[in-house]
Amino acid sequence: MHEMPKSVRETVDGLTAMYDSRTLTQNAQNVSRRYRGIQGEQKRVRSKNEVAAYAVSRMPATYGAMHMALDEALKSVNIQPASHLDCASGTGAAILAAQDLLDLGEVYYQEREPAMREMAEGIFSRLGISIQGVQMGDLRHVELPHADLVTEGYLLTELMPEDIEGVISRLWTVTDQMLLLVEPGTPEGFGLIQQAKSVVASEGGHLVAPCIAKNCPISEGDWCHFAVRVPRSQMHRQMKGGTLAYEDEKFCYAAFTREMVTRHVSDRVLRHPYIEPGRITVKLCSEQGVEEKVITKKDPLWKRARKVEWGESLSQLP
Repeated sequence: MHEMPKSVRETVDGLTAMYDSRTLTQNAQNVSRRYRGIQGEQKRVRSKNEVAAYAVSRMPATYGAMHMALDEALKSVNIQPASHLDCASGTGAAILAAQDLLDLGEVYYQEREPAMREMAEGIFSRLGISIQGVQMGDLRHVELPHADLVTEGYLLTELMPEDIEGVISRLWTVTDQMLLLVEPGTPEGFGLIQQAKSVVASEGGHLVAPCIAKNCPISEGDWCHFAVRVPRSQMHRQMKGGTLAYEDEKFCYAAFTREMVTRHVSDRVLRHPYIEPGRITVKLCSEQGVEEKVITKKDPLWKRARKVEWGESLSQLP
């Protein structure tokens, strides 16, 4: 459902075909180690070799997370953005996800790393995607255009702590309809999303997804996150040293709107539903807080419960 389209996968394969598997694997491992062990800007992916490895090993998961988060945000409210600005866009996964979900007239791309921009521009060109503006330079200072939809994916975790609130505020300032922030599904990522909620709320924004409860009911020591299943190619498995034909990308996100809007969902599934003979137990975030709902075959929600996924709404019609 949230898989990167075949045309995109084939385009990435074509642009990275010049690199042998050993080079891609070594560079993917280098990038992974930095992301796990270093804070701030030293996580940046700069060289062409690392960007190629990133496009093969990380782009499918980033696309999946951005696609699912945006899909759920759009289902929550009646908004259809006509323009899109993606910040710290990397190889363009968020732009590609938005292209799949929306009919966009204007698209803007911001990325400071030349090697990332070169890869993204190659992807956009081969897919026939028109970019109205490319913003180069540091996101903290570069001039940004306004757009109906503004997105960032896995950006805040790369910033130094003192820069985070200022960047969130800059993104919100150029948002005309919806701001979508996506971060890793870790305690750190959840903390960054919580921080963003405070910043945007203080500037008049309205949180529309994924949260249902007015005040976050997640207990201290826990964190709210979601997961999207992403297929792995043979090369992908080789680079990551895995045997499974898929991986589960875990992420946190928050979507805000400029105006107060009516939400079309009243709950959010917080974990994989637990299925037993004749009953399904679903952990939900609702206006009442976190609750577990047991659904039996006689319940009108039974058919929906059999299909609902972690991160979706149980109450929303399929």
